[in-house]
Amino acid sequence: MVFVLNIMESVASHYYLIRYKNLRGKPSKDYVYALDAAQARKLAMDFNSELQHHPGLINAILRID
Repeated sequence: MVFVLNIMESVASHYYLIRYKNLRGKPSKDYVYALDAAQARKLAMDFNSELQHHPGLINAILRID
């Protein structure tokens, strides 16, 4: 999934890969546009209920642009 903040913010933002294991232990990933890694983490948590309830599942936030 890719989440975009809005047109004005996405111009100055970066593309991030969020890697995590779901509750069954299967590796998963999401993609977000964000200004920094902290915002990328927050966006991933906002749009993914597993991460919202279990933020410790995130094992990497990688800037890929």
